[in-house]
Amino acid sequence: MMRWVAWFTALGAMVFVWGCDRNVQPAHEEAAKNSATAGRPTDSGLPAGVLIHEEPTGAEPLGAVKADIAREGAVVVRGRIGGRAEPFVLGRAAFTFADLSLVACSEKHNDGCPTPWDYCCEPREVVLANTATIQVVGEDGRPLRLDLQQAAGLKPLAELVIAGRITERAEGGVLVINAERIFVVK
Repeated sequence: MMRWVAWFTALGAMVFVWGCDRNVQPAHEEAAKNSATAGRPTDSGLPAGVLIHEEPTGAEPLGAVKADIAREGAVVVRGRIGGRAEPFVLGRAAFTFADLSLVACSEKHNDGCPTPWDYCCEPREVVLANTATIQVVGEDGRPLRLDLQQAAGLKPLAELVIAGRITERAEGGVLVINAERIFVVK
């Protein structure tokens, strides 16, 4: 009888150890897995690594970046989704982005404005001087075919820090930034 108890105990220990080993993944394998999936679309359709959980450092106000007409290349900007009544481009990963210096109508008057993110209580030239287009592009350089409200849960007036690259700047105040990383400020 003692021999059977010892045998079952040893068998149980082997099954326990084997079972535990199957669930443990060495750190280097996990890192390799994460590296291999970087840039691949997630379930939301966004490339992995676009929505991040750690705020990029060195963020500048969007309005300051836009005012510096010589500025190009990599940027990290802070602002809020808004600047138009419909800030999200339907079916595309793009939206208008506004400097934090703009005050939403709901914060000024609390007048029940149905679209306070369009900053309609600010002079139009002030809104244009402090807004930009943010887009998430695919390998072809065009905005991805997805709705960022659904894919990423973004909403008008959400404060974001965006790391990306200036891709277009034109007379009349056009500024386009391709977002590479998006951090939602809580």
